[in-house]
Amino acid sequence: MPEIRSGTQRAALAAHCLARVAVEPLRALPGIAQDILARRTGGRLRLTPGAAESLADHPWPGNLRELHMVLGDVAARRTAGDVTVQDLPVAYRRSGRSRRLGPLERAEHDAIAAALHACGGNKTRAAEHLGISRTTLYHRIRTLGITLPP
Repeated sequence: MPEIRSGTQRAALAAHCLARVAVEPLRALPGIAQDILARRTGGRLRLTPGAAESLADHPWPGNLRELHMVLGDVAARRTAGDVTVQDLPVAYRRSGRSRRLGPLERAEHDAIAAALHACGGNKTRAAEHLGISRTTLYHRIRTLGITLPP
């Protein structure tokens, strides 16, 4: 597909669109997530502020489709009540106190969270899986603010 560079090309392409969709800014994500969850569960589940903040802090490379899948996973495991950070899949758990991670730290965070999930939370096996020492794994878990499964 050719790259569209000029304003004229963009205007010509926009003229062929049947409808425009207004996309909410990222700061509205907690409200969008709560709305999706409420529709999916008939209002039986609610996001706690911590869970909403954790979701808002995620970069969402899969956009709304990814958000729908995450919330569908949560709804499949809980029937009613408040959804906490611990109810979110491991890769989407983030402490509200954590700082924003750069791209490399985010990749490291995701790799460690995935290894912990794959190893059932066993830190020794996760460290072996990642090729790092257990001490290094503990240090990176603290530094990156990774929330461990219960």
